[in-house]
Amino acid sequence: MLPLRDENPHPPGFKPKLTIALIIMNVIVFGIEVAITGQFIEFSNREAMNMFLTWGAVPGCVTGQIDGVNTGMGIVNCPAIPELTLITSTFMHGGIMHLGGNMLFLWIFGDNIEAKFGRVKYIGIYLMWGVGAGLIHIYGDAGSGIPAVGASGACLLYTSPSPQDATLSRIPSSA
Repeated sequence: MLPLRDENPHPPGFKPKLTIALIIMNVIVFGIEVAITGQFIEFSNREAMNMFLTWGAVPGCVTGQIDGVNTGMGIVNCPAIPELTLITSTFMHGGIMHLGGNMLFLWIFGDNIEAKFGRVKYIGIYLMWGVGAGLIHIYGDAGSGIPAVGASGACLLYTSPSPQDATLSRIPSSA
């Protein structure tokens, strides 16, 4: 199912400035990822692996159970402050489809959260859900060397609108 738009009213003159800023930040980080990896559709080369292990949320690094990850081509050491990756991973994506899907949800639903809670609470909610998603990844296997990246956790809060919210969606067909 792909959400197309919502039909939730906003106060007169409301502009979703923080939602737009978050989308721009995610796109800029994606541009940096493309520059580092030389890839666009999906990041699957050695540079991508090193980038995700350095800036993604690697459970074993965050919990201190490992000092680095053996990639088979060398060891990528854990960052000096691995807890910071719970935030940096929130702005990274594994490819253009990952970015596109997350930004679609952010664009459609983020303005509702921004309008309802205000910008300060909204950025707190966005980061809290992003960090929360990283912590859930860690909870799954605290010693793992597999990184988690993406704003999916931060965007998860938008997938459960209140009953009075209306969302127009389209289910893609295979035909």
